[in-house]
Amino acid sequence: MPTDSVLGTCYVDPDYFTDNAAALGCEPAIARLDSDQLTALIALASREVDNHCGRTFTPDPISENHRFDLATRRISVNSPPVIEIISFHIRIATQVVSTFDVENVLINNQENYLELASLAAIASQQLTSQVIALGITEPQVEVTYRSYQSVPQSVAAATAILAAFRANESFANSAIAPGISSVRSREQQITRDGSAKSGGEIPQVVKDLLRGVSQIVVG
Repeated sequence: MPTDSVLGTCYVDPDYFTDNAAALGCEPAIARLDSDQLTALIALASREVDNHCGRTFTPDPISENHRFDLATRRISVNSPPVIEIISFHIRIATQVVSTFDVENVLINNQENYLELASLAAIASQQLTSQVIALGITEPQVEVTYRSYQSVPQSVAAATAILAAFRANESFANSAIAPGISSVRSREQQITRDGSAKSGGEIPQVVKDLLRGVSQIVVG
């Protein structure tokens, strides 16, 4: 995926964005941008998408800590779906960790949980006995996994629409400074659309597209 050196990965290819600028309604707005500026625009929109969703959509490993329920042997991750578990450890003391084979961890993406097989828990040096002996009330799972390996179509669409929106917003600001509602000369008057707030929230259509891929916050 194309990347800006400062703002990071683009969730939409800049060439694709340029080719479809007319359909996105931003062709005049991006005509003045060079390739680096266009990449920065899309990368910035991608980071806004990350911020809204509370997660990223790169194929990089994700590492999290969760309280381990000894009764159910389940945890729920923050950034489903889980495509691959890389490692699964249970920390039962500051310096004591039980490591489990990832093949013994069930992935249920429908209900968003990972479950450690009971036989695996028993085989791992009597996990429950260790917890009791060491006085740990809430052992922690340290899990590393991979989620999406490519950008979901809804995320790409949301990024494209948001980048187009920001481009048009910037284009309007070049004609009328933010905070000024209209500019008038002898020949013409330019009035800013009152419903479009500079630097405001992302458009509702973007929120709708991202509804199914936002982070699930786990306590």
